[in-house]
Amino acid sequence: IDDSLNRYAFVVPTIPVLADTFVCAGDTLRYQLPGQYIYEWTPGSKTQFLVPEQTGVYTLTATDKLGCFSRQQATIEVRKPNVSFTINSVQGSHKIDCVADDQNLDSYLWWVNKDTFSGGVIFPVIFTQNGNQTLKLSTTDSLGCSAVESKIHPVNSLPNDDVGFSVYPNPAVSYFYI
Repeated sequence: IDDSLNRYAFVVPTIPVLADTFVCAGDTLRYQLPGQYIYEWTPGSKTQFLVPEQTGVYTLTATDKLGCFSRQQATIEVRKPNVSFTINSVQGSHKIDCVADDQNLDSYLWWVNKDTFSGGVIFPVIFTQNGNQTLKLSTTDSLGCSAVESKIHPVNSLPNDDVGFSVYPNPAVSYFYI
C-alpha cells in the first residue's frame, strides 16, 4: 500500500453555519476561524470584519493559503430607529413643540443647543433669544439600537428690546449731548 499521497491531503476550511442576525447601523461583525485565512464578505469587505450598510443576504468566503475555500450565507438585518422629528409652532418661532415621528421607541433624549433633556415623544421648548437654535433627538429602540438627528431652528419672533436710555431729571434745558 502506497500512502505517500496522504502527505498532500488538503483540509478544506469549514465555516460553521452563519445564523441570521441583526446589527445596529454602524456596528461591526467580526468572524474568525482558527488558523490563517483570507476572508471576503459579499457584499462587503475583504477582511474578517463586516459593517453591513443595509439589510440583506451576506456571503462569507474563507480561503486558506492553498486556495481551498468554504462559503456560508446569512441574512443580516441592519436596524436604525426612525429618529426624525417634526417642529410644530405653538407661538411664533420661539415657542415650539418637537414631536418624534416614531412614537414606539424605548427612549427619547432631546438637546436644545448644548443642554440635554430626557423626555418623551413630545418635547415643548420656549426660546428666550432670537437666532439659530440647534435641536437634536437621540432615540433607542427595544433592541438597543440608537440614532441621532439634529435640526437648526431659526427663532425670530421674540420682540427686540429698544436700545436707548432716559435721564431723569433732564439736566439740559433744550439739548443734551453725549
